[in-house]
Amino acid sequence: MRFRNRLISFMYGRNGFDRFGRFLFVIYLILFVVQSIISLFVKPIVSFILSSCIMLLAFYIFFRALSRNLVKRQAENYRYMKFASKVKAFFSVQKAKIRDRKTHVYKKCPRCKAVLRLKKIKGSHRAACPRCGNSFDVKV
Repeated sequence: MRFRNRLISFMYGRNGFDRFGRFLFVIYLILFVVQSIISLFVKPIVSFILSSCIMLLAFYIFFRALSRNLVKRQAENYRYMKFASKVKAFFSVQKAKIRDRKTHVYKKCPRCKAVLRLKKIKGSHRAACPRCGNSFDVKV
């Protein structure tokens, strides 16, 4: 119990592990496994360079976790979350395109670039974007 209380008081005001930190840790583990496998087949200098990069990544992970500059660490995490949400949305749309390939077609609004899901009816049609209200012609 004393150790737990000391650890809590030590981490008070520090960043800890956020989502970006966990992502970096997963990258660290993947690189560590890859380096272990690669070290069997390549020259020692390549293995040394890769292990040096892995060590620098480990130092950065601990630096972020123990940092007291919460504003900068939260800004880094926010940028990561913003990027990750864009990647997740892209793959979500790709999954939906595959799922709906027989019944729907996906088109972008020329004004706001929103992806619209339209019924797959042959010919030229007029579509309205629900986000910006722009009407445009679509040929399916």
